[in-house]
Amino acid sequence: MLKRILIATGCLLLSGSLLLLIWQPDAAKKALFDHVARTMTMSTPYELTVDRVSGNIFTGFSLHGLRLHSRSNQAELLRAPTVGVGVSWVALFHKTITLQHLTCDKLTLFNPSSSPARELILCDIDLRLRINVARVDINSLQMRMDEGRARLHGWLQRGAIPSGELELADENIPVHKILAFMQPVPSTLRLVHSGQWIIRDASGTIHAVMDGRLARAPVSLRGVWDQKNSYYRADLQWTQASLYDVWEDPTLKSVTATASLNIFGHGLSLNGQGRLAVKGTEKQAMADAQLQFSEGVGDYTVHVSSGNNRVALRGQLNLPHQFMEGRASAENIVWQNVHIGKMNASFRVSRLKTHLDWVGQQLLVTGAGNPGDISSLHLTLDGLSPHWQSTLTASFKEGSSVVIAGHLTQGSHDWRFAWQKWIVSLPSTPSWASRQPGSVVWSDRQIELRHVDFASGGQSLKVDEGIWQKDFIRFDLAAHNIDLAPWAGLLLHDVSLSQATLDATLRVDGAKSNPHVEGFVNGKIQSLTAPTAGLNVQNITLEVRHTGEIAEIHAAGKMKKGDIQISGSAPWPRLNYELHVRDLKVSPTSKSNAEGDVDIHVGGTLASPVVTGAIHIDRGTYSPVPDKKKQQASAINEITLWPQGTLDVSLQWPRDVWYRDGASAIETTGNLRFQKREGSSIVLLTGSVRSIRGDYSYFGRNFTLESGEIQFVGSPELNPSLNVEASYASGATTVYLDITGTADKPALKMHSNPPLSDQDIVSVIVFGQPLNELRTRSGGTNSNQEMMQAAGGVLGSYLSKGLNQTGVPLLNFDVLNIQPADAGGSQLTVGRYLSRKLFISYGQTVQGSAEKTMTADYFLTPKWTLQGASDSVEGNYLDFLFRYPLNKAGSASNNSPLPKSPFRNALDQPTLTPSFRSPMQ
Repeated sequence: MLKRILIATGCLLLSGSLLLLIWQPDAAKKALFDHVARTMTMSTPYELTVDRVSGNIFTGFSLHGLRLHSRSNQAELLRAPTVGVGVSWVALFHKTITLQHLTCDKLTLFNPSSSPARELILCDIDLRLRINVARVDINSLQMRMDEGRARLHGWLQRGAIPSGELELADENIPVHKILAFMQPVPSTLRLVHSGQWIIRDASGTIHAVMDGRLARAPVSLRGVWDQKNSYYRADLQWTQASLYDVWEDPTLKSVTATASLNIFGHGLSLNGQGRLAVKGTEKQAMADAQLQFSEGVGDYTVHVSSGNNRVALRGQLNLPHQFMEGRASAENIVWQNVHIGKMNASFRVSRLKTHLDWVGQQLLVTGAGNPGDISSLHLTLDGLSPHWQSTLTASFKEGSSVVIAGHLTQGSHDWRFAWQKWIVSLPSTPSWASRQPGSVVWSDRQIELRHVDFASGGQSLKVDEGIWQKDFIRFDLAAHNIDLAPWAGLLLHDVSLSQATLDATLRVDGAKSNPHVEGFVNGKIQSLTAPTAGLNVQNITLEVRHTGEIAEIHAAGKMKKGDIQISGSAPWPRLNYELHVRDLKVSPTSKSNAEGDVDIHVGGTLASPVVTGAIHIDRGTYSPVPDKKKQQASAINEITLWPQGTLDVSLQWPRDVWYRDGASAIETTGNLRFQKREGSSIVLLTGSVRSIRGDYSYFGRNFTLESGEIQFVGSPELNPSLNVEASYASGATTVYLDITGTADKPALKMHSNPPLSDQDIVSVIVFGQPLNELRTRSGGTNSNQEMMQAAGGVLGSYLSKGLNQTGVPLLNFDVLNIQPADAGGSQLTVGRYLSRKLFISYGQTVQGSAEKTMTADYFLTPKWTLQGASDSVEGNYLDFLFRYPLNKAGSASNNSPLPKSPFRNALDQPTLTPSFRSPMQ
């Protein structure tokens, strides 16, 4: 009976085991997993849950909707849609856990401490490992991130002193995404690694070796960490990494960086040094750093150089007391639109307070408006993030200064500055001071002003509230008896005002494209002078009224011979205004001027104005300034103000507009048209400038202008075509110059009547006669041959450089002539200014004696000259000469401190190819 019972019980157990093996309800499997998960995470701050468990627990099962949460705030830390698990249960009898496979198609990790929350996605995970009492064997761990892959294998010895060896091989792993998951990094950073890591842990000492590529650049790392003795060492080398591969910034395409870092220490004692070299077509920089710490207290020094830029940083770091202090200095720093000549700063940062004292000198700030040339800037900050007490003092080279003191606060999405004191001092006027505390709040979305209230004597400016957003604006402004003269001197360096006052009351509210405006602006200016343009306007009145939708403008002023008027009205923001100027006279330079009438209409809208009209010149003179020609050309060809605007203005003059350059004087007639399309910043110029009469100076000779035309064809480049013909007659020979091509690449051709060779043509221009006729100006056959050899050698050497390839060429002499000598024969003299005050000449008499003279003149003052000479007949001598004109007419003509010379006047100036320019170019 007992035997039967035992057999029945065994069959029942076997049947139950077979039934449990075959039939496993999902609810029971999920309950079993929940129990195991609670047991495993009971002593941790995490909670592991699944939605469903499928498959067979013994042969392989899957976890669906796997999640890991924080118990404190239920923040999600990990999510996996499906995880496949396969375990060898037989290995448990050998005290071994064998994970045959753990697979996951997609695993998402979350960092809830960041705002916004960051995530990291791992794909195609496959883990296989074996754990027993002695060690853990990671047979394989594979995963994918984007296009990168990684594989880890190795083993770890279990025990009191762990040891082991791990090997990680990765390819195209996006390191920047791993860094971004742990902490914020620049959005432009892109760093990809391919290489191999080997970590060996023997007797508590970890040896790390890495050889691979970061951003396609070779990189190596060697490190040691002795846990038992608290010793560490690391050596990092990174060779010629492309910064474009790191940041994907197009400006860094040709810039590479090479870095080396060596650190070693024991406990809190640290020593190290590093070097970073950046090289590129435009960017060259070198940085050196040294660290020396002992027991958490030490010194650091950093030196950075880039071209003429120098930055030095040195100070102390105290880890036990948690503070860092130091001093910094810099020279010739350029950052965005700020240039700093010199900079000095001291700072101290601790967990209780932050202090910064920064002084900058010789600052130049450039931007959309006029540059701000600041002689010194002093900034102090005291406080603890996010609140600081700050003081700013700035002195401008024009003599003005500003002092601002208040509280600076950093918010979660903006910055706020509340001032208690704000004083602006202008030269020779009472200071402007804030009458009450105010504030400004700025962020990437808007700027908000409150309680702006300034006064200076009887002047006042007040803005109770002002808001500027991308598409919205609102402010109330009240200005009373504002003196504009000192502000014009500060903001407009080329404009000066006298007795200029302004009163205004404005309220603006609404979208920037169509705001609602109510108020008025009234102004009176006794005199407005712009010396650069040679403009002087007297008795200016300005009246602006804005009621409802209508903006009405009336402005008028008087000039020496004419007047200027601006008038019109239109529903805001539409424009409908007229500018009329009669007998306008401008003088941009002392030798250039123009006089005429202007009739301009401004229509369209404020965002897209349409400017049309005509400018008529009655008379004028244009004399080019060599060092400003290119600036003028580029300024005319591009307009950055109102890129959505349209321009169509004609410029005409029938005659009496002269081009003058040295001895050249050409009267012209012109019909030009300036046009700009909406959305473009390029001004297209069409039309032509033709010569009526005149002379052109070439090689010291006056050529009569037979015909001349400069044609503008409306190309984006301001490069007109040339078609000029001039002639010079000497005796029975007439030399013709034909100038064609473009202003940038003029082509010169010379021919003569009767026809001569190139050498004879240049000889006619320089000497007045062909080479074969020069014998009449010397005595004897030998002297004639020597003279012709000398002259022909000079001309031949010049012509060998390619006469027709140099455009409009210039000989490399200030003086080159041949004339009869006192003792008979002829004398050839060449001379050159070596500086603006030093002239050297060499003369040789072409005859039997071949007398030679070397002379040097140094012009001390307009009237005193020091002259030294070496003469082959009279020897060496030194003279001190005094020159004073006795006749009044000569006094005016000879008042120049140095003799006139186009070569001397061009010294220290860029070499330019001479070409004909239009009077208004």
